[in-house]
Amino acid sequence: MVPTGLLMLPEWLPGFGGMEPYKRLVEAVTRTVLHPDAVLPFAYDWRLDVEHNARILARDACAHLKRWRDHERLSEVRSRRNDDREPRLVFVAHSMGGLLVRAMSGLAVEQPDTRAVVTLGTPFAGSVKTIGMLATGDGGPRGMPADATRQACRSMPGLYDLLPWYRCLLRGDDVVALGRSDVVGLGGAPQLVREAFERRARTASGELPGHRAVVGIGQKTPQSLEFRGSDVVTHAWGYRRNSQDDLIRESGRLVAENLDGDGTVFQYSARTAATEGIPVAQHHQSLAVNRASLHIVQKVITGATDLDTVLGQALNETPLGLETQDEIRPNQPLEIRIRSDHTPADITCAVEDTARRDAVVRRPLVRGRRDEGAFIVRTDLEVAGLYRVRVSAGNAEVTKLVLVGADPIGDR
Repeated sequence: MVPTGLLMLPEWLPGFGGMEPYKRLVEAVTRTVLHPDAVLPFAYDWRLDVEHNARILARDACAHLKRWRDHERLSEVRSRRNDDREPRLVFVAHSMGGLLVRAMSGLAVEQPDTRAVVTLGTPFAGSVKTIGMLATGDGGPRGMPADATRQACRSMPGLYDLLPWYRCLLRGDDVVALGRSDVVGLGGAPQLVREAFERRARTASGELPGHRAVVGIGQKTPQSLEFRGSDVVTHAWGYRRNSQDDLIRESGRLVAENLDGDGTVFQYSARTAATEGIPVAQHHQSLAVNRASLHIVQKVITGATDLDTVLGQALNETPLGLETQDEIRPNQPLEIRIRSDHTPADITCAVEDTARRDAVVRRPLVRGRRDEGAFIVRTDLEVAGLYRVRVSAGNAEVTKLVLVGADPIGDR
């Protein structure tokens, strides 16, 4: 299979849930530049390793920049403005795409002339969710046996590039990074594990010129894990450390701390040591359609310098959080959990049918008191399909896609 273009319609991706399309992102970028020909959408096969895809990206990016520098429209504008500066590239990368951009700098290939990079939820230090797909096949397609899902996942070099590289494994009274033997013990293919660890060593320090990292926050996110016999247990919390990165203990016990993320990527994994990141309350799969994310991308393209002061999540408020089931059966209750400092009267909730041009099919009211810190709203959907739950409070808006379908077939 060869990728032929970006995802332009909402889809369901096994293991990751509903995926929002890149149409709005492409349109926002196109509106910001001089001419549509200045934009090059880049599709890649995420199952392949990041260095393989980075080589293709470097080749295509260099060719694109050369074409644009020779473009008639650019020549007209430069002549009118008396501006002889050569245009440079701005990379806008969602999720794994940011790993490709970082990997380019370490390759022995022609390097694109890059002015800036914007990453949206890129797992620079990996994601604990990857472990579930590798170890158990958790999150595989409806109707596909778990054994088949596991075997498929274990054969994908790109999946190993998404392993969590930070210290996330609770082992006794310590928290350590996953080792090669740990990943092989989970069922990882030994050669692919070795190659992934070697790639990580080569690419981890890659350069990202003018980097701005959009970091998803406020969503319940796996941050650590432990082995209990043959089972892998993930936790929506990490463990507190001091400024020297040493574990903090109280009465000899590790101190758990929930630092959340975008539901897939732990927030500190979505930034680098050189980049603080701009926090945006949103799910991983929806970061590329989020209004704040699109505004940030446009400001970077135009060279604005006020990103940290006018965009992102305010530090003095609880980020808007949204939790729902990933998939339900028709007429099964859909439970929507909303975390917000706002009162129920200031929170709106809607359910949209993506097959009907995002027509609103439910408007459940938010009311009552918080239960364990969250407002709980329930509704149901009779017709199978892919639906979007949209919650708004103040200036923040969070969305998540939910699949409504028949009972799974086969051994899950």
